[in-house]
This record gives sequence, C-alpha cells and structure tokens, in this order.
Amino acid sequence: MSLKFTDIAQGDGQGVAKVNKNFDLVEQTLNQEEVKTVQISLMGDWRVANNNPLTLTITPYGATLRGYIADKDSYLVGSGTSNPTAGYGSNAPLGQLPQSVDFRGKRYKFSVGIPVLCALGGAGGNTGVNGVRMLDAGNGLLYLYEPKDNVQGNGISIYTPVDMYEI
Repeated sequence: MSLKFTDIAQGDGQGVAKVNKNFDLVEQTLNQEEVKTVQISLMGDWRVANNNPLTLTITPYGATLRGYIADKDSYLVGSGTSNPTAGYGSNAPLGQLPQSVDFRGKRYKFSVGIPVLCALGGAGGNTGVNGVRMLDAGNGLLYLYEPKDNVQGNGISIYTPVDMYEI
C-alpha cells in the first residue's frame, strides 16, 4: 500500500491545500530521474576498446560523453595489426549523438560545439602526437578533425562535456 503525502494532511481548507500542494511538488521532484545514459553506436571502422563504450551521460547539471574507441584494425579490439583503416573528417563519422532525448519531462538535443582534445594511447602509432581533436558536423555527427595517420592503431580516450539544448 502506498501512502501519498496528500492523504496525511487534514484540517481546514486553505492551509491544507497549500501543504498538500507543497508535498505534491516535493514528491514529483523526488520521483524524477537523476541520471540517464545513452550508448552511442559507432560507425564505419570504429570499435569499442577495452569494454568502454561511447556513452552520453545526462544529469540535471549537463551532459558528458565518454568512452574508449579504436580503429577496427587495432590490436586493442582484437586485430593482429595496427594499420589504420578508419577514416577521418566529416565524411567518416565516429558516431551520431542523439537528435532528441527526454529527461525530467523535457526534450534535449546535444552537440560538441567546439573541437575537443581526446587523448591517444595504447598501440604505438605516431609517438609525436598525444591527442586528436573531435567535433561534430553541426548535426550531432561526431568525427575526427585530424588525419588518421595521427591515430594509427592507438585508442582514442573520449571524455568531454557536451552542449545540451532544450527543444
């Protein structure tokens, strides 16, 4: 049996109505989700590395994107080589941010508005390069802003805030 806050208050009209309204608002707030996660499907030759999928995490305070990905030919995802085959640039996206997600009764869209630096590591490659820039094409399509030769067989560690817009 569930007891609602509104069943507790008894007495005269206006005071009880105010108390009931306040309790109902508190109850609604307590029942809202605190965090929502959406797994981002990778595209083309990109694969999840080390069991760490690309995930969008949404909270009341903002959104973050994190994960560890690698070229399908990297030993990080079970290949015997580290020869890069995954594309780069807006013609070879990593994945697609969701166009809309419902969270706490509102609908949001997401974007990586400015290039973000993502660390490289794990498989050699161009040792003079420690990171690559990632951004989206304005429609949530994520891509690398660097030549794939910089990535080689390395994994790309992604951990960045994401712009969140109510729609």
